[in-house]
Amino acid sequence: VEFDTKHFCGNFPPLVTLHGTVSSEDIPADDAQWTEIISGVPLTADAQHYFDATGGKDIAFTHVKFTMYPDGGLKRIRINGRPATA
Repeated sequence: VEFDTKHFCGNFPPLVTLHGTVSSEDIPADDAQWTEIISGVPLTADAQHYFDATGGKDIAFTHVKFTMYPDGGLKRIRINGRPATA
């Protein structure tokens, strides 16, 4: 997983998390169960940050939820994966 704060020198999120869920709906239900994929990790200004997903390795997520604390500028979130086999 890549979190890119390139060009955000003073306005970047100092801490982020990533959660995933499985849902057949376009928008998961309010009571959806979210699994933490990446626990609160710190980010720095003007840099690309790479992290291994540590949670839910055996789950084929359909949706992800990104949270930043408190907020800030983010150029890109890149999540690499592969299609689940039936």
